[in-house]
Amino acid sequence: MGMRHVKVFPGKDALVAGTAEWILSACGEAIAGRGVCSMALSGGSTPRSLYHLLASDPWRKRFDWSRIELFQVDERAVPSTIPTATSA
Repeated sequence: MGMRHVKVFPGKDALVAGTAEWILSACGEAIAGRGVCSMALSGGSTPRSLYHLLASDPWRKRFDWSRIELFQVDERAVPSTIPTATSA
């Protein structure tokens, strides 16, 4: 097993930006090596800030989304629209 590195960030915004940079780099390496990057995405509130950043300008333009496969890895699937009590 390779060496593990621990990186400490001064706050949440720096952590999110650092993680986005790491993902961008890893995707670039995967695409260069295999032509495609497969990414497993968890749901919930923990990764929400990261996903918002990756979807924002200019971040989304930095990725070659045509070569990235996204997979949901939660233990349950939730529909993209959930009826509310008033609409049911």
